[in-house]
Order: sequence, then structure tokens, then C-alpha cells
Amino acid sequence: MPPDAFEASIIVGDRTYVSLQQISEHFNGSCGYERLDQPLGIQPVVLRIGSAMATFENGGDSVCLGNDNEKSQPLNSMLLVIGDQHYAEAGELAELLGGRYQDQTFTIEQGILALQPKTYVWSTKPNRVQALRCENSAVRFHHSVSTVNPGISGFRSIIATGSEWHVRRTFRFNGRSVALLHEAQWPFDSVLVASKDISENASLLVNYGTPWLRLKKQFQERRESEVGLCHGNRANLEQSVCLTCDFCWSLRPLEKRLKTLFTKEIEQGQHVSFVAFMCGRWMDQHPQEMQQLIDWQESGQYQIDWGLHSYDHPKYGEFLNAYDEAALIDDTLRNEVAMLEWGVVPSVFYRFPGLVHDHTRFATILSLDLLSIDCESWMALVNEETTHPFSKPIDAGSIILVHANGNEPEGLPPLKQWRESNSSWQFKSLRYFLN
Repeated sequence: MPPDAFEASIIVGDRTYVSLQQISEHFNGSCGYERLDQPLGIQPVVLRIGSAMATFENGGDSVCLGNDNEKSQPLNSMLLVIGDQHYAEAGELAELLGGRYQDQTFTIEQGILALQPKTYVWSTKPNRVQALRCENSAVRFHHSVSTVNPGISGFRSIIATGSEWHVRRTFRFNGRSVALLHEAQWPFDSVLVASKDISENASLLVNYGTPWLRLKKQFQERRESEVGLCHGNRANLEQSVCLTCDFCWSLRPLEKRLKTLFTKEIEQGQHVSFVAFMCGRWMDQHPQEMQQLIDWQESGQYQIDWGLHSYDHPKYGEFLNAYDEAALIDDTLRNEVAMLEWGVVPSVFYRFPGLVHDHTRFATILSLDLLSIDCESWMALVNEETTHPFSKPIDAGSIILVHANGNEPEGLPPLKQWRESNSSWQFKSLRYFLN
């Protein structure tokens, strides 16, 4: 559950955080978004108390003091977003305001505030992931084995005898040697398997040709045009679309209207399918809301495909095209670690920030056994007079993009309106859109 409105401080992990809004109210200051002429996703949060002023920029990982916006300094701990409030690490915030934090007492020139921080269930990631490395092999299982429980439900629990799988990563998972595999044939599900179970119950495939490799070849051909998957086979997907929700870093709360898109399914007790493209920074900044998404999956009603959306998620200029191959690989693996720490098994789906990718970056992601997913209908652009390549109206087999992180609220109303006019259409899993 979220903190009560009166709580000025919380414990997340081993650190105490204080609410900027509660601190400003207690000391008769002000706190809010500024530079409102900028896009929602990059508007800074400004805290003013007495003569002190702190502007939290770049999604809350750097700060400017006073009116000198040219001198930005990195924060040791980025801002957290809990509900509609922003939390800064207590010691760091006190120092920024010319004060100190000691023995749960927050002291600045304007006075003293004794904190009584509370710890919440989402305060610590449940898993420890170490030494994650890329692999590139395939195996056939001679005996069925159980998969490693990542900590949450919704992932396959048994690998069948005779099935073939590609080994994508190896790593230490809570002290245990584990591999991340994806199925060599449709639906290309991802699972965790103990390395010992692979060595004892599977054999290496040599000179193999699998449906997965054929699918990768299709994406290699896409690389030439620098366009990822935008829609599925329309003939096979009549009255079906795929909803994808991007979670790039944000100082805004989770889009509360997201659930309203699934009213029909919820009322009829049907499964709700969508892809959550996760950014590592969003997961780190929004622990309560990340737990909320996990709770949706745990409920059994939501079938979430967990896709990768980079860790850093640049929002300007060349986006990830500014990263060289090594930096892009490092960013991707860091994002996978962040997901695994939460108990989420990363799928083979990857979305570039801004849907911006050149030939080289596209090839790098494919070399990691990940498929670049673009979209056909970016809902915030669909009703605009634009020639943007991803602004086409929804059609059979369309992959739809909305931002569920609060940064692009204009994308939800047109999708809800379309949904109300097309109530017989289905949101289907992205696996059905792989040709």
C-alpha cells in the first residue's frame, strides 16, 4: 500500500527517504513541477524553502541549487516517485538545503523535523543477481525439468522432454548458477533453469535450424530498412491488436486510467494481455508501482509480457544511437538484471527508446537474441496531422503504443474511445504477432 499522506519519510532498502512535498509543507515552502512549456517527461521538480532552492532535473538524478541552472550536480540517490509525491534520500536532501540529517532528525535553518520512517513490502528487491553474461547455444532436453521460480507467478514451471531451447544468458541467481532460456519454437517463452539441470538433462545441439533462427533471419532482413515489428499478419489477426505500454523514466505517477482499457475483460473474467516495456530507471524510481504491476500478474487475470526498454532511456538527440555497441550491450544487460531482481523474467521483446534505431544498433540488439518491436499506432500521434511513420490508425494486427508512466496522458483517451467503439476486438499477446 502507498504511504499515507501525512508520512514525511519512508525506508526503501537500507535508506531513508523524505517527501519533498511534505518537507516543503512543514517548513512553509513550495514544491512542484516547473518549466511547464517542456514535455511532461522532462519537466523538473523544484523545491523552495526559505532562501534555498533545489531543482531536480533529468528525471531526478541531478540537481541545481539556487537560480544557476547551468551548474547541475549528480545526485547520489535519484528521486523516488511514490504515489503523487517525490522522495529524496534524507541525508542528501538535508545537505542540499544547508542542514543535516542524524538520528532520524531532519534539521535545516527553518527548523527541526523528527522523522518516523516506515518500511513497506516493496522496499527491497527480492532477488540477488550477479555475473550475468551472454551465451549463444541451443540444447535439447532428454528429461523434463522444473524451472527456477523467479519469485512471482505467471511463468512456465516445467520444461518438457524433447523440447529445444536457446540459452541466452547465464548468471548467479540468489547464489545459484542459473541460465535464462527461451524456447526454440513458438511461442518463444523465456524461463530460468538451473545450470546443473541443463548439464544433467540436456545435450548441446549442433548444426541446428530452429523456428527461432528463422524468425531471427526475418528480423535480420528488417535491419536493412531499420524498422522493427509494427504489426502482425492481418489475415490471421482479424479484430485483434496488441497493446504495448512503455515505462520509460518519469517523475509522474503510473497512469491511473490504464485499467479502464480492460473494463470488458475484467467484467467478463477474461485474461488481460499487454506488453510492459520496462525501463530500469523507472523500476528503480517507482518501487511501489512496480510492485503493483507484479500484483496484477499475481492476480492471474493479467497476462503480462515483460519487454526490455533500456536502462538509461535517453530522451533527446540520437537516443541510443549515441551509444556504441559495448555501451548498448551494457545498458541492455543492466536492464535485464534490474528485471530479474524484481522476479520478472525478461522476454525476447525489446523496444528502443523513441523507437529510434539505426542499422548498427538494430543489429546489436538482435545479436543479444532480442527482437526489436516498433509499433503501427502510437496513440498520442494517431489523431495528429503528421507523417510520423508510427502514427497510422488502428487496424487488424496493429501493435499499439501508449505510455503508462504518466508522461503522455494524451495517448489514453483516443485508445479508450477506439476501444468503446470496437468492444468486440481483442487485446492479444505479442507472441501471436510474430510472423
